[in-house]
Amino acid sequence: MFAALKSQMASLSGPPSGLPLTIPEELWSKIEPEQRERCINAQRVLGAFAGDRDLDLDDLAERLDSEPEDVLGGLHVLDAMALVTTEESDDGPRFHLRAVPDEHVRFVGPNGRTQWLFVARPLDPPEVDSESLN
Repeated sequence: MFAALKSQMASLSGPPSGLPLTIPEELWSKIEPEQRERCINAQRVLGAFAGDRDLDLDDLAERLDSEPEDVLGGLHVLDAMALVTTEESDDGPRFHLRAVPDEHVRFVGPNGRTQWLFVARPLDPPEVDSESLN
């Protein structure tokens, strides 16, 4: 289990292709420059977790050598992708890394248009009620 988590956390620096958040080239080429910058920033924030699952905003800012306001943009993207959750603490917002980006799956919808499905790999096993098991 520890080896799997270590492997998942090591992949946070980005995929070998160099594109952030496992975004494929086909999709990346259609993203506006401002959104690209937000995705790159989000990938940096993911990398700043570096083996930790819970960090304060100030900790992330320190690890990224950035101002907290600059880190919030990347955290907003990660929150929209359901990769982090936020909770308030006495020291300000605290962020919990709950999943890592896995892949984007291309499919053609019923309307004939290409669409993308984002797949995230949860870091915690899902809680399953024993009564729902066979």
